[in-house]
Amino acid sequence: MTEREDDTEPDDGTEPAAPTGRLRPGSEIPAWLDRAAGWSWRILLIAALAGLAGWLFLRMRIVVLPVFVALLGTAVLYPPVAWLKRRGIPAAIAALLVSLLAVLATAGAVSVVSVALVDELGDNEQWNEVLDDVRDWLQTGPLDLDETQVDDLENRVRDGLSDGLIGNGVDRVRLVAELATGVFLAGILTFFFLKDGDRIWTWLVSRIAPNRAPHVDRAGQAAFTSLSRYMTAVAITGVIDAVAISLGLVLIGVPLVVPLAIITFFGAFFPIVGATTAGAIATIVALVANGPVDAVLVAGVALAVQQLEGDVLMPILMRRAVELHPVAVLVALGAGGALAGLLGAFVAVPLAAMGLAAMSTWPRPEALQTGGAQPRELHFDEIDETGTGTAGDDD
Repeated sequence: MTEREDDTEPDDGTEPAAPTGRLRPGSEIPAWLDRAAGWSWRILLIAALAGLAGWLFLRMRIVVLPVFVALLGTAVLYPPVAWLKRRGIPAAIAALLVSLLAVLATAGAVSVVSVALVDELGDNEQWNEVLDDVRDWLQTGPLDLDETQVDDLENRVRDGLSDGLIGNGVDRVRLVAELATGVFLAGILTFFFLKDGDRIWTWLVSRIAPNRAPHVDRAGQAAFTSLSRYMTAVAITGVIDAVAISLGLVLIGVPLVVPLAIITFFGAFFPIVGATTAGAIATIVALVANGPVDAVLVAGVALAVQQLEGDVLMPILMRRAVELHPVAVLVALGAGGALAGLLGAFVAVPLAAMGLAAMSTWPRPEALQTGGAQPRELHFDEIDETGTGTAGDDD
C-alpha cells in the first residue's frame, strides 16, 4: 500500500508551502484557539505578578509608602533646591534649607488650624447646646423623628465612636507607631533625595546593561518630570478647592474660613479621603457655630466641591499636566481604591502618570539591539523652577 500523497515531502528540492488553513501546523488545534491560549496564560501571569506586587506593597507599606511619599516631596521641593545649586550653594546646604522651610511652613499651617479649631470647638457647654439643637431639629425638622428614635440614634452614634476611638487598642497603637515611623522615614529620605538624588539615579543606571542604560535614563527622567507635573496639578486643584469652599463658607456665614481653607488645600493631596475629611470638619464647625441648618448647607457645598474636584477638575488638570485622559484618571483611582483601599487610591494616579511617561520614551524592541552610550549623569537641574520642565539632551 502506498503512502498518501499529502504525507510525502516534495521531491523537487523546494520547501513545503506554509499552511493556510484553520489548523495549527502539525496539530488539530485551530490557530485562533492556540493564539487565544497563548494570550490567556500571559495575561494570567501578568495578573499574578500584579497581585504579588500589591501583596508585597501592603506587607512592606511601612517602607514602600515612605519612599513613595519622599519621591512626591522631592518632586515638589527639588525646583527650589536646583535654583539654589545653580547659584553656587552646595547641594547639602540647599537641601537642608529647603527642607527646613518646608517643615516650618507645614508646622505653621498645622498650628494655625489647630489653635483656631480648639478655640472654636473646645467649649463643652457649647457642644451641649449643639447637641440639644440637633435633637430638636431631628424631631421638629424634615426627618420628624420621635424622642425614642432620637435616643436610639444617639446611642448608636456614641457606641460607634467608642468602638472606633477606644476599641481594638493594640491596632490603634500599632497604627500610630507605623504613622510616626513612616513620617520620620519619609522626611529623612526626602532630604537625601534632594541632596543626592542625581548621584543615586546615576549609580542605579550604571548597573544596567550599556545598550539599555540610556533608554532607562530617559525613561526615569520622564517619569520624574511627570511626577513633578502631577504634584503641580494637585496643588492647583487644592487652591481652587480652597477658594470654592471659602466662598461657600463666607456666603453661609461660617467662621474659621482661613483654617478651613488650609485644611481643604492640604486635603487635595489625599484623593477621596482628603476632601471628605475637610468637608466633615467644615460641617462640624458650622454645626457648632451656626446650628444644624447651616451645617447641612456646608455639607452640601463640601459635597459639590468634592464632586467638582474628583469628576471634573482633577481629570482635566491631569490630562493637561501628565497627558492622562480623564477616563484613565477615574479608572486609576477606582482600580487603586478597589485593590488597596485608600493607599491604592493615593498612589494610583501618580504611578499611572509615571508609567505612561516612562513608556513613551522607550524605543521599539529592534532599537534595543543596537549599542548605546554609557549613561550620562542625571541632570535634575534641567527641571525648571515650576517643576514642569523636561530633561534636556546629553551634555
